[in-house]
Amino acid sequence: MLKGITLNIEPTELSVKADKVLTLFMLNTLADNARKFTPKGGEVALYAKDEGHYVEISVKDTGQGMTAEQLEHVFDRKVIADSASQPSAQGHGFGLLNCKGIIEKYRKLSQIFSVCTIAAESEKGRGSRFFFRLPKKVVALLLLFLTTNVFMKAQQSPVDIASAFSDSAYFSNINGTYQRTLDYADSCRQYLNTYYKMYNAHAADTLLTLGDMSVTPPEVLWLRDSIRINYQILLDMRNESAIAALALHQWQLYHYNNRIYTQLFKELSADNTLDSYCRTMQQSQANKRVAIILIVILFIAIIMVVMWQLMLLHNKRYSIMQEKRLKLELMADDLQRLKMEEAALHVSNAVLDNTLSTLKHETMYYPSRIRQLLDTDDVSSLMEVTAYYRELYGILSQQAMHQLDYVKMHVKPLPDEVLGDAVYMDYLFEILQRQAGKKKLTIDWQPRDEHYVTARVTMESLTLNDEQIHTLFMPISIDNIPYLICREIVRRHAEATNRHACGIRAERNEQNQIQIIITLPRICKTSKSSS
Repeated sequence: MLKGITLNIEPTELSVKADKVLTLFMLNTLADNARKFTPKGGEVALYAKDEGHYVEISVKDTGQGMTAEQLEHVFDRKVIADSASQPSAQGHGFGLLNCKGIIEKYRKLSQIFSVCTIAAESEKGRGSRFFFRLPKKVVALLLLFLTTNVFMKAQQSPVDIASAFSDSAYFSNINGTYQRTLDYADSCRQYLNTYYKMYNAHAADTLLTLGDMSVTPPEVLWLRDSIRINYQILLDMRNESAIAALALHQWQLYHYNNRIYTQLFKELSADNTLDSYCRTMQQSQANKRVAIILIVILFIAIIMVVMWQLMLLHNKRYSIMQEKRLKLELMADDLQRLKMEEAALHVSNAVLDNTLSTLKHETMYYPSRIRQLLDTDDVSSLMEVTAYYRELYGILSQQAMHQLDYVKMHVKPLPDEVLGDAVYMDYLFEILQRQAGKKKLTIDWQPRDEHYVTARVTMESLTLNDEQIHTLFMPISIDNIPYLICREIVRRHAEATNRHACGIRAERNEQNQIQIIITLPRICKTSKSSS
């Protein structure tokens, strides 16, 4: 219960294939958005639903809901006002825009994420439901099929494929997916048996998942029959199978794999000349001690090799865990930084909103007051009011520009060879589109030189005289504020890219139409290489 709002979370055993931090961010964003616009006594519910190939995660509220027009623009920056002259709640901020960006980034990663999507359902006065879809975790058998298919297409030998499955079993044990390890080991055995039958079509000594512990294992028989194969693959496969069986408490499977590993390792480590040498030494009673010493040394050497391999395995696993821990710490630092930037941006937006609101109201009041003083010929009061208004306008404008410094630009290559911030550029042309009163602008892009590109925007419905064209981007009147914002966006691009020849101006073309000429940074070779 939070501020009289009930939060219901429906438990689930479903698992998805996705980044944990990004998924929690989307859930927190949607839940916080639902809480803000649900009245006291309302309810916010979180639940997940299995849809076959994907899981649909929903955040549903009993809040004020949205109109069809508000719902259409809920995931962009456009704010749609409702009938009560209040902006749509879901249109504020960049939370929903970021959620949409996360889903779009998932879709670009792999075909697995093609099911990813985010959407909303709402009805005015009946609440809203926001939901996003993520792929279910891929099961081991599907991975096994895909991996086998890839290897077969690559036309690798069965031994190479078996080696790949043996490596997969090793990493699967590191990740703690022990049942998947046994699946990989089973595939490794199948490919080794395939290789064995290629040269021994009628042989019956094939590798087994679980066999009779009283007979000699097939691996040892292969070694004694001098079958040419990489026996290290067999050792790795049996060792990883024993580890997984031990973790799953499958004791019989553990003892079988561990016995084969130990016996095969001894066979591989043994000196082939040791038997004949021992028989020679046994001919003399005096040399029995030498044979015993050699056996003891061999046993110690085996133990040392096993301990060395275990130490290497431990070090390798430790390094992997350290790398994962470092990544988690870096992600936590990035999350903290983003939270701080979000808080600072929230404060800056609040101050900027109050500043612009004050500037708007004062601009509405003072011209009428000055007109009254002109009618009364009170020159002294007129000069005092004019000076006060000029100073107030300057202070408020300076404060508004100061708040804009909190916003950081993210400059990157954009279409039409422009080097700039995508959000700023969209906002720039959105302002010009509103001023032109058209649904789509006519923009002519032309490269000026290797450092700059020029955009000519035709404002067909805009009517200005020559003086208004000259002062369009100057703080002359309140009507010029949108064009001042455009000039500020271009100036910021000039500072961010160190291209100080950027600019924006207005002129009349040969057809007597008003054109806005915008000079922006151009992508050059150094910019492409650095990006």
